[in-house]
Amino acid sequence: MRSFEDLNAALTALGSQPVQASGAVDDHTSDAILTSAWLRTAAHRPELWHPPGLGEVAQTEGWTFGVL
Repeated sequence: MRSFEDLNAALTALGSQPVQASGAVDDHTSDAILTSAWLRTAAHRPELWHPPGLGEVAQTEGWTFGVL
């Protein structure tokens, strides 16, 4: 997303407050803001953080999922 208008629409869809700015925003900043907003809604869902098979995946993809 490269505009605050688009970012704010996505934030609203996640139930977050809009950013009080307008115009252009770089995609790295909008990614970070939107990811943080999503994490706020998903943090309480254990099924997202402990999916079936995570132990096996972490053995080969530890850099992605953390070392168990």
